[in-house]
Amino acid sequence: MPDNQAASDTGAAEQSLGDLVALASKDVSTLVRAEIALAKTEIAADAKRAGLGAGLFVGAGLIGHLVIILLSITLALGLHAAGLWDWLSFLIVSVLYILLAALMVFIGIRRLKKLTGPKRTMETLKADFGMLRHDDGADGEGDAEKAASGAGKAAD
Repeated sequence: MPDNQAASDTGAAEQSLGDLVALASKDVSTLVRAEIALAKTEIAADAKRAGLGAGLFVGAGLIGHLVIILLSITLALGLHAAGLWDWLSFLIVSVLYILLAALMVFIGIRRLKKLTGPKRTMETLKADFGMLRHDDGADGEGDAEKAASGAGKAAD
């Protein structure tokens, strides 16, 4: 009879351990779901604020563009008032904008040529792939292959 009692105590202990693991797993799952729901709520609120901010930036950009157009017309009319022909005044303003655009393109090309890409990332990726391709000698075959390839190179 004592053997049966010991067996039932062991089964109860194992069952309670299994119950504890299941309960812990359920609690972790509930916690993760709650954190995800909180993150979704916060992100939705931030997305609304970001959308409003972006809309205000677009509006400011549009107004700024209109101001540039009006200032260009004002400059051309000012040149006309200074005694230049109408067409020449507007041509001078247009040439100024063409020169400004050409300068911006030139600076942009120079900046793009200076781009190098993610050098450190590429180096670490090459090292990682190199490590994966080579056998580290854990099973002994890698050393034999290295020795054989070294002997083949020495013979050449």
